[in-house]
Amino acid sequence: MSKIRRYLFIILGLLLTGIGILGIITPVLPTTVFFIMAAGLFIHASPRLHRWINENRLTGPFLRAYTEGKGLSRRRKASTITLLWITLLISTWFVRDIWWLLTILGLVGVGVTIHVATIRPRHDKE
Repeated sequence: MSKIRRYLFIILGLLLTGIGILGIITPVLPTTVFFIMAAGLFIHASPRLHRWINENRLTGPFLRAYTEGKGLSRRRKASTITLLWITLLISTWFVRDIWWLLTILGLVGVGVTIHVATIRPRHDKE
């Protein structure tokens, strides 16, 4: 991996981690999805940061709950899907004249919605 790409992955991973931490504080912003994306970037760019995000006392429980199949609360599912579609709709405004990109955004939205909706529901509070 080139140095530029590695640093870009690290910067994006840290940004996504920050957004995920905001999701812990704010009830409408999802958390786990941002930590998963950050971990995915870190696994390619920095084994040290990947280990940190998985073992950290703040981010680790969210990642472990997901990877161990413990599920998501209905509230968390609803907020994740809502934020997904809000951001996708905003994105479509910027690419409204590019039909193939609109198609990709739609397919991603449907795919992620199906994935999140089919995660086993957890009945305790998050």
